[in-house]
Amino acid sequence: MDPVPGPARHRAACVEYVNTIAVIGGADSNFTALSDAWYYPGNEWYQYDSLSYPRWGADGSGNSVSIVACGATDQSVFHHEVWQPFGDNILFPDFPAGDRRGGVGVGISAGSQWWGGEFYYGLGLDGTFARRNDWWRLDVPVGVEAEGPIHAFSIYPVPAHDAITVAIFPNAGRAELFVTTIDGRIILQQQVTSISAVLNTSTLATGAYLVTVRTATGTTMQRFVVQH
Repeated sequence: MDPVPGPARHRAACVEYVNTIAVIGGADSNFTALSDAWYYPGNEWYQYDSLSYPRWGADGSGNSVSIVACGATDQSVFHHEVWQPFGDNILFPDFPAGDRRGGVGVGISAGSQWWGGEFYYGLGLDGTFARRNDWWRLDVPVGVEAEGPIHAFSIYPVPAHDAITVAIFPNAGRAELFVTTIDGRIILQQQVTSISAVLNTSTLATGAYLVTVRTATGTTMQRFVVQH
C-alpha cells in the first residue's frame, strides 16, 4: 500500500469516509497543524478539499458521514470544536468538557442507515495538560432522518463492466439513483419506479464509484468498482 502523500506527519485523524478510509490533518516536524485530507478507495490515495480547521491530535470516526473532535494547532493551543470534516465542514455543539488533544473518538452506525446519531469521545489531555479518563456521548444531528425504514439495495455484478443492476428491496415504488465519483461528482442519474434498474457503466473509467438510492423514506449508499 502506498504511503500517504504530503508531508510526513504524526497525530493525524483516521476516519471512515463513504466506505473508504481517510487520513486528515496531523502535525509536521515543526508541530504545525496540517489541513490536507486524503482518502483511499482501495487503489491509490486521492486528495480531498483541505480542512477548514487544521488540527493535530484530533480524532473521530463515522459510517459514511465522518466526525472529528477537538485537537491542537500547536503544542500549547488546544480546541473543542466538533465538526464534519468533508463537504460543508458542518459545525456541531462543542465538546462539553472543553479543549482536548489526543482524545479518542468513535461513531456508531445504525444498521442500513448512514449514521446512528451517536458519537463517543473522551480521554486525552485537557487545556491544562492534565490526562483525562472521562468519556462522553455526543448526539450530533448527522445523517438521514426518515419517517419509515430506509430501503436497502444490492448491486451486481461487482466488479462491473458494461452495466450494473441495482435491486431495491422492498419495492420502493419510486426511487432516484445517483452514481458519483468518490469525491462526490454526479456522473449518472436515473429515476426508478420498479424493483430494479440497470445502469450503463461502459463509459466509466476503471475505478471505484458510489451508488446512492434516495426514496421517500430515506437515503442509503454503496460503493462498487468498475473494471474493464
